[in-house]
Amino acid sequence: MAGIFDKNKGTFSGATAGFVARVYSHVSIGASSRKMSFIDRSVEWIISHFNINNKTEIADFGCGPGLYTTRLDLHGAIVSGVDFSKNSLKYSKQVKKQKGLSINYFHTNYLEFETTQRFDLITMILCAFCALSPKQRKILGETTC
Repeated sequence: MAGIFDKNKGTFSGATAGFVARVYSHVSIGASSRKMSFIDRSVEWIISHFNINNKTEIADFGCGPGLYTTRLDLHGAIVSGVDFSKNSLKYSKQVKKQKGLSINYFHTNYLEFETTQRFDLITMILCAFCALSPKQRKILGETTC
């Protein structure tokens, strides 16, 4: 029997994929993400505490459906989102297109993300860092510093 998640492809299978995408992006219920009011307050905090402007380059590791990348782009930042879920990135790219945003999305595990681009700020929202093993945290620290 096939599992509900294919780690190699970074996708949920069958009907599970659509369900997960709908639940994760449905911020009014706060099941897989924070509620919209919390997200908005968080982005405002990031903007004010890190002096975000139109020259600030931000990467959001584990960006999911782009709830934070979208808002950061709307505030003028130069934003990149990194996620291993094709379904989440498909949704985030649809939002990007609908809103005419310029976010760069990358389909990869952020522990394996390679770029020559340098960022002023890298975010990991929703306790993503806490879910990493000590070895993975070390890898992340070595690749981002």
